[in-house]
Amino acid sequence: METDASDRVIQLIEDYLDRHRKGTAPTLTEIADSQPELAAEVQRYLPLVALFENAAESQLSSGETTPEHSLALGMPFGRYHIKSILGRGGMGTVYLAHDQQLHRDVALKVPHLSRVNQRGVTRFFREARAMAQLHHRNLCPVHDVGDVDGEYFLSMSYIEGATLAETIQSKSHTTNREAAELVRKLASALQVAHEASIIHRDLKPSNVIIDREREPIILDFGLARGDHKVETVLTEEGDLIGSPSYMAPEQLSSDPTQVDHRVDVYGLGAILYEILCGRPPFTGSML
Repeated sequence: METDASDRVIQLIEDYLDRHRKGTAPTLTEIADSQPELAAEVQRYLPLVALFENAAESQLSSGETTPEHSLALGMPFGRYHIKSILGRGGMGTVYLAHDQQLHRDVALKVPHLSRVNQRGVTRFFREARAMAQLHHRNLCPVHDVGDVDGEYFLSMSYIEGATLAETIQSKSHTTNREAAELVRKLASALQVAHEASIIHRDLKPSNVIIDREREPIILDFGLARGDHKVETVLTEEGDLIGSPSYMAPEQLSSDPTQVDHRVDVYGLGAILYEILCGRPPFTGSML
C-alpha cells in the first residue's frame, strides 16, 4: 500500500475511533461506500482496532469509579428494590434487586446510558428476546425487560455461587470425569440455544457460574445474536464481540457470515482446556 493511501487508512481508523467513543461510529459498509478504493485495507485492520478499543473500555469500566448513571442502592426502581451491586461490565451494571410484585430476588442488568446508542438499545432488547426463547437447566432464565424513566433493564434469575473462573483460580481439584461432565452439561445447554438460532459468542469461565447444587449455568447472553439467516447481525455494523483468549479465529474476520455456532464449540473447548490445565489455551498481549 502506498504511503498516501496508508495515511488515508490511518485517518479513517482514527476518525472511526473518535466517533466510536462518541457512540456515532460508522459501519464498515458506510466506510467502504465512502472510500471504496480503501475498503479492503480498512476491513483488514479495523476489526483488530475495534477489539483493542473494546478491551480498553471494558478495563476502564471495571475500575472503582462509579458510573454516571448508577442506580441508588436501597431505593425503588419501578417494581424492583435495589439491594446491591453484583458486578460491572463494559456495557452495564448488574444489581441484586428484589421484585416486589413476585417477592423474589433477581439479577437486574442495567446498561450504562452514557455508552448506549440506538444500536446498543437494539442489542440490549435482542438479548432479552434471545434469552426468553431458551429453557434449559444450565441456562440462566430471563424474567422481564423494559425501562423505568428511560433506564433500560433486564431481569434474570439471581444465581448464588462462584464463577467457573473463580473455581479454577481456587485450584480446587477437578477430575477428568468431572470436567467432562461439566462440559457435557454446557454443551447440552448450547445445543438448545443453537437450535433456536442463538449464538453466545463469548463463552469463557467467567460467564459460567456454579450454583449451590453444583450445576454450571451459562450467563450473559448479552452478546448473543440470532443466526444471520434469521436476523441481521450487529457485526455487520462493525461491532467485534468476544474475549481474545477464548475467541475463535473467524471472529476476527470482517465478514459476519464467517461466525456461526462453531465459535461456541471453540469456546467450550477452551473452557475444557482451562479446567484441565489451569490456564487458557492462549495468553498474551497480541493476537
